[in-house]
Formats: sequence, structure tokens, C-alpha cells
Amino acid sequence: KQALQNGAGIVDIINDNLGKAPAEIRALLKEKFPGLDEAKLENVVKQVCEMFNLPVTTLDEGITAIQAHIDKFDEAKWAVLSHSIASAFSILFAPPETKVKVFVSLIEYVYQRWFKKALPDTDDDND
Repeated sequence: KQALQNGAGIVDIINDNLGKAPAEIRALLKEKFPGLDEAKLENVVKQVCEMFNLPVTTLDEGITAIQAHIDKFDEAKWAVLSHSIASAFSILFAPPETKVKVFVSLIEYVYQRWFKKALPDTDDDND
């Protein structure tokens, strides 16, 4: 569950702050996810950038590359790209033994439920 929330949450913060500097994005991420290891975040950001052919060497370059990549698409393509990036983040934050197919099906639910508030509230939010 934490990997799903991290993946969707990171992309949500980046999407909502496309014009902000990487340092500001990192501060927002630390605020939202205080237990998120920055070295792990940097590693995952670099891997996500590699998946999308965005060559980077640092966390800040990665944040900037993802922002620029997302920002160049219209709304329809932007939504698909954001979902794809969130999926990649979530999968990379997951424990190695996690089955990818299960993850991918849950990513949409987590993104819609906790970040876009498009799904109804339930009593199972503390799972």
C-alpha cells in the first residue's frame, strides 16, 4: 500500500507543481512523505527517467526532466503519461516479490481514491 501511495503521491505533487524548482518539490515530498528515503527516491527517479528516455544523473535533474516531459502534453495525453509515471514509481517502490499485475490494477484505484478524490470514501483507509 505504501508503495502505491508513494508512486501516485510523488507524481501528484510533481503534476501540481510543474513550475516549481526541484528543491521545492523535494520539500513538498518530505512534508507529504516524511519517511521517504531520499537516496531511494533518487534511485527510483533515475530509473523512471530511464524508462522514458530522459537521461539524468541527479535527483534534481530527474525532477526537472519529469516536469518538462509531463508539461509538454495536452490534457488527454498528460493524464495517460501521469498514470504511466505513477505506475512506474509504484512498481519501483514495491518490494521485489510483489506481483506487477496486481500492482498495476491497484495503482489506478489508489491514484483516483487518495489523490484525485474521484472515488467515494470508505472505512478501509487505514489498511
